[in-house]
Amino acid sequence: MKVLFIFTTLLAIVFAASNNVTPQSVKLALTTTSPSSMRVSWFTYNSGSSPSALLSVDGQFNPYDYNAANVALFTGSSEGYDTFQWSGYINTAVMSDLQEHTTYYYSCGDKESNKWSQVYNFTTAAAPAEQSFVTPFQIVAYGDMGISGNNTQTLQAIEQRIDTTAFILHVGDIAYADLGKSALDSIGGNQTIWNEFLNVITPLSSTLPYMVCPGNHDIFYDLAAYRRTFLMPVESNDDNYYAFDYNGIHFISFSTELFIPFSPQHLWLESHLREFRKSNPNGWLVVYAHRPIYCSTTWSWCNTDTYRVIIQDSIEPLFKKYNVDLYITGHAHSYERSLPVYSGEVAGTYEKPEATVHIVKQQQQQQILTMVMSKMVGGRFLLTGYGLLSFENDTSLHWEFYGPEDTVLDEFYLTKANMHIFPNLQSIDIVAENLDNNATRAILEVIKVFPVNLEITIDDEYRSLVTRVARPNQIFEIPQFHVIIFDVDMTSLGAILKELWLKGLHDHEPFIDEDEDDDEEEENNHNEEEEVNEVEEGNDNEEEEFNGIVQKIEREASLFAQIWQENQTIAILGLSKLPKIISPQFFSSLSLNHSITTLILTDGTLKQEHIPSFCQLLVDNQTIKSLDIHWNNLEPSEELDEAIKHNNSIKVKTGDN
Repeated sequence: MKVLFIFTTLLAIVFAASNNVTPQSVKLALTTTSPSSMRVSWFTYNSGSSPSALLSVDGQFNPYDYNAANVALFTGSSEGYDTFQWSGYINTAVMSDLQEHTTYYYSCGDKESNKWSQVYNFTTAAAPAEQSFVTPFQIVAYGDMGISGNNTQTLQAIEQRIDTTAFILHVGDIAYADLGKSALDSIGGNQTIWNEFLNVITPLSSTLPYMVCPGNHDIFYDLAAYRRTFLMPVESNDDNYYAFDYNGIHFISFSTELFIPFSPQHLWLESHLREFRKSNPNGWLVVYAHRPIYCSTTWSWCNTDTYRVIIQDSIEPLFKKYNVDLYITGHAHSYERSLPVYSGEVAGTYEKPEATVHIVKQQQQQQILTMVMSKMVGGRFLLTGYGLLSFENDTSLHWEFYGPEDTVLDEFYLTKANMHIFPNLQSIDIVAENLDNNATRAILEVIKVFPVNLEITIDDEYRSLVTRVARPNQIFEIPQFHVIIFDVDMTSLGAILKELWLKGLHDHEPFIDEDEDDDEEEENNHNEEEEVNEVEEGNDNEEEEFNGIVQKIEREASLFAQIWQENQTIAILGLSKLPKIISPQFFSSLSLNHSITTLILTDGTLKQEHIPSFCQLLVDNQTIKSLDIHWNNLEPSEELDEAIKHNNSIKVKTGDN
């Protein structure tokens, strides 16, 4: 009996050890569908049969009573480490159908074993304010943090900011688990150090999304342990790069470890930047990774490392081309920040930046600063600390660096850098004279590329210059405007184009009210006839020249139609003196646009034969609120009146009939 009792006891101990599914190192992460979902992951020594997350808006809910009406259960998954000498499992579940700007309470664990973590909480992102694209929030950023030094003091200071912090950025070098005592630790990493650090940050990572990127001390020969531990919103499980939105700010993370030009990661980065700018030409864009482009420590990385040059040559042109506002990094074990800088040269100021601002953020304290780079400004510190990044509105952010005593040692404000190539011009004025195929296509390229209200006058003096716009990557100046046009092949950027006016060459003939005095009308008509005769006698070739121009415009009408078909930001479209550009196909293409609120067809542009197609446009389009068709000499039309009545969106109508 005694032997049997001992054997039974041993079996119970072995069974208990093999069924250790108690959650440890709980971590939140944002998803590509945030704020409507949130990912939670946790470590267990053994694999449970039903990893799950429980969610409630009731902070008093009991995870052991998960069948309660106010508790939602989300089934997760479990996957073991496959790194050499590593053991245990990472469990994860995605909590979905979340409401914006709402505090939720959750617990994670194993449903079958009924083993649960304590109850944690998190708050989802807010919806953008009605009058502002950015809803104010702040995040904490740091890098190069292990379990030694002043890290405990720093983490305690950050914990005091949990209620006002949206999420945390840890820009690489997590735990320094490759610096263990054995030689194998430098290759495969020390899991004990890794787990210890994850448990230390649990008070933060269980309440705030903990967003990371890999550093050189996180590779462990294949980055598998990093990817298994931190489940970022990647497109594929093998990726080390991702992007997400939060309260109107777009964040992009990529890996500077094993960075290869023209690799899938590099191609993804360029494609993602291009697609983002296409849909959001002037939104805030923050990129973070481990290794900096600019730094001034005595490390070879900041001075002679060719790998840094490779990364700089690969990504800095993309930052410039797609208007990246801020690049946050670590690695150099010092804190410093740059002015807006490109290709080693200062480009603008914080108030009017013309390139990316670079921040090097660290937690370890090791290097001596050379302090020789004029582009690096503000305080340079070897003290441990963290950064606090506050997005205040659509146009301003505030960066602060806090030292060991949790006091501000450095700060600056950054104004949003919009891609305003013509910063002082307010409207569009494209004169339709001297247009040939190349010039027309060039105009289209300019309109689709530049996210600003342009004013362009095409005339003989500048025709050759504008024609060059059709060629990729040409740079030229229009002296009267003192501007530079560049990279005009970037049609994928889209545009924020508020007003577009296309004007023909001929002068309009003012419409004369039939109710006016006959004598006055006769006198006016006589004067007009004399003027016409004078023009015909003195300028016989002008009409032929004008007809040729109109024919060119007509041939290019389909190209012009691309503007209002492809660009969904135009609010005002005005066509003046351009009857030849109007056709049933014109109105069909215009019906595809859903951004135009003011439509102006004046000075003989709209003819009587256009009325049926025009009326169909008014019936189909429900976004036009203001309609101006004056000086077209139209006859009264019941069909037009009925179409305007049918379209409830039109609030104002001005015209001559």
